[in-house]
Amino acid sequence: MILLSALFTRFWDLGIRPMHHDESIHAISAWNLFTQGIYNHHPMVHGPFQIEATSLLFLIFGDSDFTARILYAFAGTILVMLPILLRPFIGRYGAIVASLLLLISPSLLYYSRFARNDILMCLWTLSLFTVVWRYIKFGKDKYLYLSTLFLVALFCTKENAYFTVFIMCSYIGYGFISVQWQSVSKSVSILGKHPHNVFFQWSYLLFNKLYFGVKNSVSRKSSITILVFALTLPLTSGFIGLLQDWIPFILISSTESTQITGLPVGGGVVIAFLTILILFSISFLLGWQWNKKKWVVCFLIFWVVWIALYTTGFSNWNGISSGLWQSVGYWIVQQDVGRGAQPMYYYFVIGLLYDFLPMLFSLVALIYYWGKQDTFAKFLLFWVVSSALIYTFASEKMPWLLVHMTLPMIMISGKFLGEQFNRLGIISSLLNGKLEFSKDRLKSFIVASVFIVLFLLTLRASLIANFLNSAIPVEMLVYTATTPDISDISNTVSVYQNDKTENFSAFQITVDETSGFAWPWVWYFRNNTNVSYTSLNNILDTEQFVDQNRIFLVHEQNRFDDESFWFVRKIKHRWWFPENETYRNITFGQLLKGSLDQKTRNRAFRYFLYRDMPADIGSENAYLYIPKNFIGVKDKIFKKLLFEN
Repeated sequence: MILLSALFTRFWDLGIRPMHHDESIHAISAWNLFTQGIYNHHPMVHGPFQIEATSLLFLIFGDSDFTARILYAFAGTILVMLPILLRPFIGRYGAIVASLLLLISPSLLYYSRFARNDILMCLWTLSLFTVVWRYIKFGKDKYLYLSTLFLVALFCTKENAYFTVFIMCSYIGYGFISVQWQSVSKSVSILGKHPHNVFFQWSYLLFNKLYFGVKNSVSRKSSITILVFALTLPLTSGFIGLLQDWIPFILISSTESTQITGLPVGGGVVIAFLTILILFSISFLLGWQWNKKKWVVCFLIFWVVWIALYTTGFSNWNGISSGLWQSVGYWIVQQDVGRGAQPMYYYFVIGLLYDFLPMLFSLVALIYYWGKQDTFAKFLLFWVVSSALIYTFASEKMPWLLVHMTLPMIMISGKFLGEQFNRLGIISSLLNGKLEFSKDRLKSFIVASVFIVLFLLTLRASLIANFLNSAIPVEMLVYTATTPDISDISNTVSVYQNDKTENFSAFQITVDETSGFAWPWVWYFRNNTNVSYTSLNNILDTEQFVDQNRIFLVHEQNRFDDESFWFVRKIKHRWWFPENETYRNITFGQLLKGSLDQKTRNRAFRYFLYRDMPADIGSENAYLYIPKNFIGVKDKIFKKLLFEN
């Protein structure tokens, strides 16, 4: 039942929403690979996996808005079912509750229907954590190889894979490192020694302890930590670019330079090469010392898959340098850009609007499991807290990143609520003919009651956000969206072109690319060879554009008046949630004052429940121009566009 519900909610009307700016970039990259066999990895669109997988889906199912989103809908469906494999750690009821929460989560559902790779990252992350903990519990080698596969999938999908690895290794590997650390600290005497000598002695002993600790490691936790660390170490090479302010070399080019952003220049290339070579050597040495046979298998799985994807099937060898170095370098540079420019409390606000259920119960779980000897619960709580801190302090804050905080909150909430339902034991009590309410059972009953109320509210919010307002920025999840006007014009043009009249082959379109307005038109006009994209800034002579076979889509700042044109309609190209008029720049004093004001509370409640907007939606507009002598005016399709909109 849960699987069928997941399939329905992820795939129903999947192509109905206009393609978002980012979606269209991902889709056209996949389409170019599908039609021309061309794709060169660039970290701006993150890892190559989503592009190459979507291209394969275009080959199988054809290219459309629907098929451009199939990969993500499928990933979202599988994600809902994954908790089944975590039953040994969260229990049967916990797995069911976690799956239900994954099913109805407004943010996870929204980005399961959206062509961005964050839902893929959620799938790979939970898959990796699942097989890692199953290896720790059961010790089967197949989980090591699966861990390797999911690990390389993470790094071939998006750069926040580094966050995932840091969270896992810092928790699971803590025990292994702390033992060696304590041993070294006890054996180093500081009395009567120069600090430099103490430091070098301590460093030497720690290196030896860690080295021989790796060689003699028998603990499953230390084994998985060593494997993950060794495999990913070469991919951290680009982080040395953080030091370029202290050395006279360019290790990562900035956006202002004439070089490719994120790549080294001149002497920096030599340093980059040596850094990669050294880290590869250390990586292989660590793995070899850990377990020769298993390491070779894992090494081959990881790097063969990684190279195959980053080089687009061994056809673009520059993908190795962009993957090994530029992927990190580009996003280090982007930290100064701080896209989104959201306040520190952004995820708290958007989380309260949508995923308030796991937010509340993860907080309760933090208190509940404090002091308990439940290793997996503590790991889930560490995942919750570390994710919240990492994404809160990262400079880029976007609504799609909310899913990376929602996922761990759902997992710990599922475990906690599963235990409460198990303790409540209503079904077993009814079967036994006894229904008694002890103090603990009463607490569980209260928890279950609160859960049911919040579950229904979450389900309501999810359905509204994903099926009623999915392209309307009264929802913070929608953020900035392409408007339905774009779909209307695209559909009109498509129908007109497919109408085999004598004039359709000569039909021309000029798109003003000011302010990125070429997107998503590049995707929608992908099959039209007679489209041109140009900036119409400071165009004085508009007569050159008068053509009976041409229409124009012009950014509002370049709007012009010419009697040769029929000014047809104003188009909302993209629109956005009014952030400045709602939650931005709120001080604690304003928050306190608003909480005491009845009108403010009523407005907040009406927005939370009914999405009654306290301010107008913002938009950036374009104008559709059609010459008076445009031959398509006689066509009924364009008559509808001209006179009925």
